[in-house]
Amino acid sequence: MLKLFVMNSKTIQNRIKFIDIYKGIGIILMIMGHVYFGRNFDIYIHAFHMPMFFFISGFLFRCTDFKNFISKKYFSLIVPYIKFGIFNFIMCCFLLPNFNIKKYIEHMFLFNNKTCLDITGALWFLTCLFFLNVIYFFINKYLKGKQAFLIYIFLAALMYFTKIRLPLSIDSAIYMLPVFYAGHMFKKLQDKLDFMNCKIANIAGIFLLLIFSYVLFKNGYVNVRCNSYSIITLFYVDAICMSIGIYYLSKVIEKFNCTKFLEYCGYNSLNFMCLNQLVIFVLH
Repeated sequence: MLKLFVMNSKTIQNRIKFIDIYKGIGIILMIMGHVYFGRNFDIYIHAFHMPMFFFISGFLFRCTDFKNFISKKYFSLIVPYIKFGIFNFIMCCFLLPNFNIKKYIEHMFLFNNKTCLDITGALWFLTCLFFLNVIYFFINKYLKGKQAFLIYIFLAALMYFTKIRLPLSIDSAIYMLPVFYAGHMFKKLQDKLDFMNCKIANIAGIFLLLIFSYVLFKNGYVNVRCNSYSIITLFYVDAICMSIGIYYLSKVIEKFNCTKFLEYCGYNSLNFMCLNQLVIFVLH
């Protein structure tokens, strides 16, 4: 569970290189956010560094039969959530003198995004992504096009105006439905865009990244875990455009021969996500 996988040539051949680079960029930004590099940097990365993972999950979404779909998501998201939760629980018992066992267990099985779990706050992402996939699967199965889009917007707006908190980060999952949908729709468009002219698409994507790296500061501080979005419409625009920009940045980086580190980080993003706060705590 806790090993950092060593990538061999066979493993690399079976993976999409620029997707690992994309995830590698995201996970490095997340770790930097946990280390903390100042308020402005915090505002910058929180605007998109978690939404970009939901965007790429939508990009990679495949509609299969429900049994296989739920089984795959359970073993790739819920099982690691439980395993890393137990491991970090043991570490907390040894490392934290005033560790509240009851509070930790309550947060693990109830509101894991309402208050940060001790040295393992990032675990909320796993249950959030699991329920996001499940909700999206059912809506996508029975509704298409504008109807589905309106449902995603309606559910996100309902959460925003009612401020309802749901267990296991289901509330955050509902907020991320439009971002996930954008990633899924972008997948359908990207082949046409890349086919027209790959260089032009890459340049346009990088330009988009630069523009919205400035625009996102107009919205203020965002935190997906806490469901804090400032102006939520601006958040969605910023998050989606930055995710698209990093998608094209990853495709540009892919052309260079010095991408092993980013690929490694992307390939092991789950391990880094679940263990980075523990490592940071120990190093402190």
